[in-house]
Amino acid sequence: SRQAEQGFKWCNTCRVIRPPRASHCADCNACVLRFDHHCPFVNNCVGQRNYVFFAWFLSSATLLGFAVVVGIAVWLQAAGSDGKMASSVVLVTGAAVAIPAALLGFSVMVFCCYHLSLSLRGKTTKEALTKKETHGATIWAA
Repeated sequence: SRQAEQGFKWCNTCRVIRPPRASHCADCNACVLRFDHHCPFVNNCVGQRNYVFFAWFLSSATLLGFAVVVGIAVWLQAAGSDGKMASSVVLVTGAAVAIPAALLGFSVMVFCCYHLSLSLRGKTTKEALTKKETHGATIWAA
């Protein structure tokens, strides 16, 4: 049919005709326009209506991780030169907080850069992982 040629599909679960680039999310039990992925960290689907907010969430989490690591470095320098605490205590405490914060911040930064590259290419995570070719507006367009 003409609708099938244009990319419209029938969703057996929702019992509706899905537009192109929409998918059914089994976790949310709903069809989502320009479905990107279901994010377990925000417990929601990421798609056309909330992708910008998800991108800002990743950006702010990346900046928070950077600020925590910088703050710990400043604290280590101040606490180490202060002389009130033993240098080994300062070092162990700083490392116990800085290393996990740096690893977490780095991994969120990688996700942030990945999603930035996807959005610049006009792809969703699902389309990139399935290597599906798309011809249309970027995810930022309404």
